Amino acid sequence: CGSARRQGKDWILPIEVQLFRRNEGRHAVLLGMGRQLFRSLHDMTENDFDEDAMKIYEERARLIFRSFQLPLSNDRALQRLEVRLGGGAHGDDEGWKQLPPTDGNGLIQANVRFTDDNIQLADRFMEQVPVEVRLAEAVQSSETQRLVAPPVTAVAALVRPHGIGVISDIDDTVKVTEVFHGIKAVLQNTFLKTFDDVPGMAKLYQGLEKLDASFHYVSKSPPELHAPLADFLHEKGFPVSSIHLCPLLGRNRANFKLGQVESLLSQFPDRKFILVGDSGEKDPEVYAEIMRRHPKQVLKVLIRSVAPSDEENVAKARAAFQGINVSKWQVFADPREVTLESAGTFAWPKWMPWSSLSNEGMMQVPGQRNWDSMAIPLAGVVVD
Repeated sequence: CGSARRQGKDWILPIEVQLFRRNEGRHAVLLGMGRQLFRSLHDMTENDFDEDAMKIYEERARLIFRSFQLPLSNDRALQRLEVRLGGGAHGDDEGWKQLPPTDGNGLIQANVRFTDDNIQLADRFMEQVPVEVRLAEAVQSSETQRLVAPPVTAVAALVRPHGIGVISDIDDTVKVTEVFHGIKAVLQNTFLKTFDDVPGMAKLYQGLEKLDASFHYVSKSPPELHAPLADFLHEKGFPVSSIHLCPLLGRNRANFKLGQVESLLSQFPDRKFILVGDSGEKDPEVYAEIMRRHPKQVLKVLIRSVAPSDEENVAKARAAFQGINVSKWQVFADPREVTLESAGTFAWPKWMPWSSLSNEGMMQVPGQRNWDSMAIPLAGVVVD
């Protein structure tokens, strides 16, 4: 579930819904095969799969495996689902809108239009709207099999047209993944360990939230891991407006981040954005290209150095910004080093000097909005 944006007097909300069929017996087989694959290809041993690691592995691997089912029928295709906004503002059968039919993988991607009348006053104040999705009552045909599934709910952020936005990477920017240590470290940190946050990044983002910034996370992690990633961001205190993940077998994974960031910029053309990434992969090159294309909309690029002692890594990150004003980008090792006061001509509030963001007192936000439920994905309708 993305964040809703204004279009005239209406709101536009991008959503993604997917039907999954439970198959616990098959998952057990796939879990065993996955462990064997980890050990044979990535130098892991049984010692890596202790009791705690096995619990985490089973929880997260099941999320992945349900998308790799080889369907024996097309029962997930051409299914009709309905969506409504506003929750309790309607009666049980009021306000539902039909979505396009599911594709062969049980997936729907659509933009839903709604108005302020769909939003209760309290939700307008909190700048959020409840979202519900259910299977529609459809006329049975020879092409589709009628399925049964409980409805799902989510909460979407209402993002105003003007203001500041933060577009952030996840792996090694806010979450410790250690991509730069190779595939074994990535698999261990993704499937066998509790997610850990990068020290200081949550406080930095909480400071930016005091300016009513919106926060959009863009990562090549697969959508199947949306729920555990959303839980991690909430538990560690990261404000969230939307999360955008890349299909594991997507056709254009190489250009996913570039395309998704530019999509967010186009959805909110009157917002100014800060782009945050890390030096472990291609963030410097991608963000530098985006800044060259959209110099007026990107306030600043912040790149976290994943290996501050590696001069080659730091130099490579800085080289990506050749020809761009040094006040528009920064490579940092510690979030307390971040400076934003010279980011373009945007009028930063005088009461919030950026040098104070590193101060413990200023970084605490006791009145922080309850954004946690806004990260709940709609891609979770499970078919029994």
